[in-house]
Amino acid sequence: MIDLHMLSLSNVNILNLSCEFPRLSLRDNKVILSGTPWHGSATYADPQSVELSHLLFLQHGKNNRLQAFSSLEASARLTAASIIPYWDHMAVPKAVQVTAEACMRCKAAMLEFRPDKTTVEFLENADM
Repeated sequence: MIDLHMLSLSNVNILNLSCEFPRLSLRDNKVILSGTPWHGSATYADPQSVELSHLLFLQHGKNNRLQAFSSLEASARLTAASIIPYWDHMAVPKAVQVTAEACMRCKAAMLEFRPDKTTVEFLENADM
């Protein structure tokens, strides 16, 4: 298992957002991912927000590999992985719109990866 606290990509700034229920939103034509403010007292997670440029769907594999997705496929996968507030009929269209917009604005891919340190080198050299 890769310990996110120990990862360091030389060409990428890493911010470990609290990951239980991150929030996706659109601000000033940018896709924003925000950590939850309820991250508890643990010091590993950050409740900040960052601009999102890529969506990577993770899957264990025998090799490290990126498979690009169309915005339509990314939207279907992101919607399936999201908590859409179905109980609130006013919020559903907004959630679907944000998901669709995020997938149109961000590059999306499946990251099939080996659960070891070779993934770090692979991502450093990947053409995303």
